[in-house]
Amino acid sequence: MQRYHRLFLALMMIIIPVTANARAQPMVGTWCAPEDRGVVYIEDDSIGFNEHTICDLEIPLAGAKMIETELNCKNVYSYDGGTVEAFETTVAFSAELVSEGLLSVMIDESAEPEIYEFCGE
Repeated sequence: MQRYHRLFLALMMIIIPVTANARAQPMVGTWCAPEDRGVVYIEDDSIGFNEHTICDLEIPLAGAKMIETELNCKNVYSYDGGTVEAFETTVAFSAELVSEGLLSVMIDESAEPEIYEFCGE
């Protein structure tokens, strides 16, 4: 019984920081568009789109629930044991946390925002 108690305490020490961090960084994670129309990966210092596009985020999120900025983006591909970067561009980007699991995203000042659903860390 004491062995299970120690295991439970060890698991709680792992789970609690992850949960606390998720609340401190509500926009960080993987966000999926409906009908598999795309994915947005948000980290504290970068944003990615789908499989290859990576964008630098000049201002860290620091727990923000809304962001509006221009992103410097590039496509990054694996090639011959390394990476190749191509197609650098600047993209207007805004995102707002609608609820704990929904994110409203506008890319390139599109006419309508798209709603993405949280789909992973």
